[in-house]
Amino acid sequence: GAAPLPDNQRYFTKLGGYDAWFARVNQNYGQTTNLTLEASFIGSTGDGNFDALYGCETPENFYVGVETNNTLWAQDGNYTGYQGPVLDLTKINRVKMVANGVAIKYYVNGSLASEHPQQFSGNLSIYSLGRIFGGSYFGGIIVSARVTTDTRDDVYNLDTNLDYQLADGETDPLADSTLNLLGTPVDRLLVTETATGFLGEDGTVYDYAAGAAPEVGSYSDSYTDSYE
Repeated sequence: GAAPLPDNQRYFTKLGGYDAWFARVNQNYGQTTNLTLEASFIGSTGDGNFDALYGCETPENFYVGVETNNTLWAQDGNYTGYQGPVLDLTKINRVKMVANGVAIKYYVNGSLASEHPQQFSGNLSIYSLGRIFGGSYFGGIIVSARVTTDTRDDVYNLDTNLDYQLADGETDPLADSTLNLLGTPVDRLLVTETATGFLGEDGTVYDYAAGAAPEVGSYSDSYTDSYE
């Protein structure tokens, strides 16, 4: 592997929108009353198809993605939980779903956007990031993600093609939560953290949308320190 990166640098993984996504080693989180699904992301495929950001499609139909007109779409069972707003996909946006067994709240860039009675049973049996199993993929960059249940709090800074929780798969209790990159991504981009987001090595600016910066204490400051 390469030498460790400085603390203010990391890699963004550009997904292609057709065959690359992130999957937990054990995709079944099981039954939970309290659930938070969150991700920060940039862009989309831009090919006129629905871009699945995270969640599970079968059997729960509980997921979030980006529609063809750059709006969010959130599905909760047979109920369309939330639609909109139009996002500036050139910036880093953050979307969070919070369920407590009674209601589901949707937060977009730090602000409560919608709330409705919960349809989701609480069985997060198949969780994917950047894909749902009907064949919809995400075509942008997922900067970071978080899954919180009654028993787990998994935080992922999606830096490289390595295991993100660094579990050994046998004796480490985090092994089930190791997140792997599957398929073939389009590119991996070296970025440097700035006061407003990140700067790509090619000069591309990846700033946070208003309100989208991670909440204090919600994401680790340390990134994966190697890249292959």
